[in-house]
Amino acid sequence: MAGLKSVAPKAAPLDMVARTGNEVMAEAMRQINPDVVAAYPITPATEVVQIFAGFVADGLVDT
Repeated sequence: MAGLKSVAPKAAPLDMVARTGNEVMAEAMRQINPDVVAAYPITPATEVVQIFAGFVADGLVDT
């Protein structure tokens, strides 16, 4: 067809990362540095506490 041309898609910026909702929630918790986290280990929310516990173990959160 006349007048149509292919355009290559633009590359995503390098600072963009695909994350799950649980990863984003755990990161938000890390940023607010809560004094208490009340959680019950039940799928699918278990991953939030596991990721947050990793932040604590790595010294990224004051406890």
